Amino acid sequence: MTTSLRHFSKIFLVAFIPIAFSLLTFFLIRSFYAPPGGSQAEVLLQSPYQRTNWQGFGQVFEPLVEMSLVYPDDTRHRTTFLLDSGALISSLPREDAPLMGYQSLAQLQRSTFVGFGGQRSFAYRGEMAVWLGEEKVTIPVVFTDAVGTKRLLGRAGFMENYSIYFNSEKEQIEIREK
Repeated sequence: MTTSLRHFSKIFLVAFIPIAFSLLTFFLIRSFYAPPGGSQAEVLLQSPYQRTNWQGFGQVFEPLVEMSLVYPDDTRHRTTFLLDSGALISSLPREDAPLMGYQSLAQLQRSTFVGFGGQRSFAYRGEMAVWLGEEKVTIPVVFTDAVGTKRLLGRAGFMENYSIYFNSEKEQIEIREK
């Protein structure tokens, strides 16, 4: 082997090994920090972080999202929902039942629920339709008797079918396909 070929081989190895190691490290770190659901999951809805002032805590982030609730006549109404991973099922206040086509709660199956602070109330099972991305989806819901009920998005039919991503860098909530 000639001297120049030996020098070329040494230079090639000295340059190749660090470059190969750097590329391998880059791709390993990138795959480790990839967002849940992978980068291929389509973002169906983005909602900016909502900050609220809590006494003793100051400004805190509250997981609120705006979605279009679909009425039976197919009109849309922008509605704010609280994402609640502790909620078994999504819920709406009883006042929303007629808007969703339920003229009487008596026509719906009644259940007893225990809410925040152990407060018992009745809930009536139905369905609601919302726009998520370019698709109208129907999810199970209960209409609650409790006074001051917030509109909640819970696990059954919603969180079990979509991925929720809290993007702190962009300060927004993203609802993605699974």
